Amino acid sequence: MAATLARRDVVAQHVNTAGNLVLLSKAKNSSASNGEFAEKKKRYLRDRVSDYPRSMQVLEVESWTQAEITRRTSEIRSLILKDPTRSES
Repeated sequence: MAATLARRDVVAQHVNTAGNLVLLSKAKNSSASNGEFAEKKKRYLRDRVSDYPRSMQVLEVESWTQAEITRRTSEIRSLILKDPTRSES
């Protein structure tokens, strides 16, 4: 029981973060719901993501883990907060 509650806490902390989101059409998003990651990749992404570059990156991910979601959230945060007026050296 404690393990289930701990798992729910982890899921709750990550489910609505930017790193957990993948662009899908509204219809696909509704039908994808809470399915397994491998099945979602196969059914909704493969051969159908040319308009969504961030979604194409998900095809390279083997498993959808807390670490992967955290990594993606950090990456997205960096892109959003990047100052376009500053050159990178």
